[in-house]
Amino acid sequence: TVSSDKGKTVPVPRTMDQIFTEVFQRDRQLASVDPRHSTYLACALMMRGAVTVSDANRNVERLRKGLRMAHWVGDGFKVGLCDRPPVGAPYSALCLANNCAMRKPLDAMTVRFQKLRKRNLYVHHYAEHMAIDDMDAAAHAIATLAAEYGAVDTMAAPETVPSIQPLGVR
Repeated sequence: TVSSDKGKTVPVPRTMDQIFTEVFQRDRQLASVDPRHSTYLACALMMRGAVTVSDANRNVERLRKGLRMAHWVGDGFKVGLCDRPPVGAPYSALCLANNCAMRKPLDAMTVRFQKLRKRNLYVHHYAEHMAIDDMDAAAHAIATLAAEYGAVDTMAAPETVPSIQPLGVR
């Protein structure tokens, strides 16, 4: 950070490469997860400001080497560019990703719910708006999703991927 003349600290401008790297770091995630050690199912990168297509492609290729993508996702990245810069910065980046690292928070949520549900704590707050069976079904759906994330994360890529034969013109 740099100190300005009014006593406020102003962050040092970051390069485009730094911003691309930072959106995948653990401390930039909304959930307490480290996505770099898990499998990505999809990833969307949206940039605003003075970002060129070549900057975006170069950084995606650079980062792709360090990320583990699901074997069925050939590209795995979608990139969106907007030429209008954000207020107060020359450019910004946002990453929306579906990553198997979400298994841990979902497992923790399921355990906390089961502890509360076992003792029927706080059920009365929700029972007037939702059936108890629906709460249990939702908890089961979250536990199933967490299990599926775990299965995908440990899945090995097949040796060969079958392709669909073209039907041809008749």
